[in-house]
Order: sequence, then structure tokens, then C-alpha cells
Amino acid sequence: MSETSSLDYNSSDKSESNSSNGSYASSNDFHLDLTGDIFNNYNIISLIGKGSYAKVWLGYNISDGRYYALKIQNPDNMEEGKDEINILKKVSSEDKYVNRLVEYFVETRFVEEEPTNFLCSVYELCCGNLDGLSRKGKYKSGYPEQIVKKIFKQTLEALYTVHYKLNGFHGDIKPDNILICGINNKDKKSISMYNKHNFSEIYNKTKKEYMVEKKKKKLDPEMKSRIRKKIHSALINMMDENDESSYLCDDSYIENPHIKLSDFGFYCHRDHFFHEPFGTRYYMAPEIILMADCNEKVDIWALGCMLFELMTGQILFDPHSDEKGSTDYHHLEMIINLCGEFNSLFQSGKFYKKFFKNNKLPDMEYDENFKLSSFDKINKQLMKHSINNPNLVKLIESMLQINPLKRPSIKDLMKIAW
Repeated sequence: MSETSSLDYNSSDKSESNSSNGSYASSNDFHLDLTGDIFNNYNIISLIGKGSYAKVWLGYNISDGRYYALKIQNPDNMEEGKDEINILKKVSSEDKYVNRLVEYFVETRFVEEEPTNFLCSVYELCCGNLDGLSRKGKYKSGYPEQIVKKIFKQTLEALYTVHYKLNGFHGDIKPDNILICGINNKDKKSISMYNKHNFSEIYNKTKKEYMVEKKKKKLDPEMKSRIRKKIHSALINMMDENDESSYLCDDSYIENPHIKLSDFGFYCHRDHFFHEPFGTRYYMAPEIILMADCNEKVDIWALGCMLFELMTGQILFDPHSDEKGSTDYHHLEMIINLCGEFNSLFQSGKFYKKFFKNNKLPDMEYDENFKLSSFDKINKQLMKHSINNPNLVKLIESMLQINPLKRPSIKDLMKIAW
């Protein structure tokens, strides 16, 4: 018998997480290490990433022998996960720039001796997101223009799907939510090490040996699961330490990118609306900050901010609170300095009167370039990074119009040659 098949599969292991006997400490903080666990058809190998509501794991599918990204929702955020899945179920195979759902399922575990459901959604593996690959990888000063053009064009295609096929807006466009297809160096090494031990061969051989030893013609699901879990855990323990970077990958993935728009946690159908600000600070349109009417044009604003960041490696609007004002106040101040006065725009906004008096931001500090046109101001910002491209400036300026009605639509942007 093989080294792993000599394990006692009938023994009870308190660390096991099968729904029949597994137990976790708490669901509130979701600090669960699932390395070596099994969920449905997936053997969990290592953590890929984490957010406020979920963790993403590298998983091996025992049915097809392929590797996937497994997003396991915090049990306290089950409804948010369901909402996102319901949106992604509407995405077709033709929508190749949206992070398409492979499958989803619910796995039950015992948390504090109570059965708890974990919502799991499965996706194709990606190298990482544009923020991580730049800020912690090779592109700290921004991506080359030819790469940005490809990313921008594909993002427009993805947003076309969201705006015109899903009939809503994404609500959180940013580099973090743009994934690049491929496999990063860390996952590549994990996969190589796991393949080296050949799980499927050992698993099938061990099941046969067990049936012969126990004189059984068929294994029940619980015993299959126990054998599988023991082998998988043993293989994980046999794997060497992985010191590769998850922020580095083969250059070809970046030079010829295929993006996937991800994270639909703030998606909003055009017939619905938000009651509170949403999205990520740096990319919030002014109407979000003031809680005025919001529609798909918030994605256009965020796209303009993201385009500047991809080219330069720097965040365009990065406000901080101080004794003079809140983060929101300074965000509005930065927008006015770059894009111009608000005038009477957004007077119906929930927070308009909180910040504006007589259509002016009190104690506003105008910078030395305020009287320049927004085109010239954006151009000066880009020139600091040795970027001299009037067409790019014009494109960013068009998306950063304070008045949403003056911002181009996705269809308009798809017609622009840049």
C-alpha cells in the first residue's frame, strides 16, 4: 500500500470538517484555515485572497482534474453572496470579459456546535487583479500604454454587458476588481507540487485496496469522503513551503491580457437605488458622495479615475480627513480643483446641504492651477509621469465631467479611437 493509504480511515479526527463531525470555532470573524479541507468536489489547497465578506481558495476538482478559484462566503454574509450569484447566473459564455460563474453550492459545517451553511462559488483561475500586479509586482509606475489600451477596451466590453445586458451598473469599478486571466507564480508552484503527488491515482488505488481489505463491493459516500480527506491532507503536509510571489506571473499574461470584471457586491439594477454611499473611496463619483441620483454614469467616472491610475501608478483622488474637514469634504475639494465648480448640481442630494452653502464649498482651498481648464490640469498631472498624450487627456477629461449627463456612455467610449 502507498504511504498515504496506510492511514486509518476509520479513526475520528476532530480537525476534520465534514458536515457530520467537523467543528469550527466561530463564524463571526471567519478566520478559518481551510487548507487541506474538502468542499463538494474540490480539494482545498491554499488561500488565494480574502476580502470583507469572503475568502478565495485554490481548489482541485476531483471530477475533471482541473484547478479553480473557490470563493467561500462568510456565513454572516450569505445574502450578499446569493445576490452576486443571481447576477452572475445571467452572464452568458459570450460575455467573455466578465468573471463567469462555473458553479455554486452550499456546504454545511458545524460552528460552535450549530450547523452553518457556507455559500461557495467557483470561477476560473486568474493571475490576480490589476492593483496587486502593479502595486506589489512589476508595474509600480503604471502599465505600458499599449497594455492599458487593451485593458481599457476589454473593460468597456465588460461594462457593455453590465449596462446593456444586465441593465444596471457595477458600482465599484477599480483596478482591484479587474482580474487578469492566467496563473501567478505562487499558484503555479502550488499546482506543480500537488500534481507531483498525483492525488487521483492514490485516491483510486486506495479505495480499491480498502474495498479488498474490508471485502466491500461498494463504498458509501461518507467513507469515500473520509479516505479522500485523509489523502488530501497528507499530500498538503508533504508539499514544500511555497515562497513564490502571487503578484508575479509570466509576462505574456500581462502583455496580452484577457481581463475579467469581478465583484458584483455593489451592482445595482437601473430600477433600484442606494440609500447610502457605496463603492470605493478613490473612485466615487460626486453624486455618490452627495447621495444624489446615481445611475450607470458612476461607472464612467470610476473608469476615468482607474485609467489615470493604470497609466501612472498613482491614485487620482486620495483624500484624508483633518481638523478642517472630513474625508468627504476634502474629496469634493479635490474634485473641484481638478474638474471645476459644482454650481447648482446635485442640490437634491441627501448630503448636499451638509457640504455646500450658496452652491459653494465653504473654506475651499483653491490650488494654484484652479483657473486652468480641466484638460490642462489633467495634462499637467500626466506630464509629471512623462506622459504626453492629448488624446488620452481628452478621454480622461470626458469621463471626469462633474455633470453625469455630460459623461459619455459606454457606447460612446467604444467609438473613441485611442
